[in-house]
Amino acid sequence: GGIEVTPFRKLTGNSSSIVCIQFSKDAEYLMSNSKDTAILHWRTVDGKPIRAPSMFRDVEWRDNTLWSCNLGWPVIGIWNDDDYDGSDINAVCQSYKKGPGGE
Repeated sequence: GGIEVTPFRKLTGNSSSIVCIQFSKDAEYLMSNSKDTAILHWRTVDGKPIRAPSMFRDVEWRDNTLWSCNLGWPVIGIWNDDDYDGSDINAVCQSYKKGPGGE
C-alpha cells in the first residue's frame, strides 16, 4: 500500500493560497509562502505562529542543500526591485553547494 498521513496541527494565518512550504532542518519550524507574497512561520510542536521573521535569517532549512521557495532569507536578493510583482518570479532553486560537486 500507500503511505498514510495523519494531520497533526492546523496552521492558520495565510490570507491567500499557499504556494510553497518548507521545514527547518530540525523540523522545529515550518515556513509558508503564499500568492499574496506573505512569508509566515510556525512552531511545529504546538502550531504557534512566530511573528518575528528576522529570527529565521540564520535558521537551517531542510537538509540545507536546496532552497525551493520563492520567498525567504536565502533568496532575498532576487527581490531587489521595489516595483516587483509577486508573480514576477515563479520558481526558485538555490543550491548551497560550494564549487563543483559541492566541495
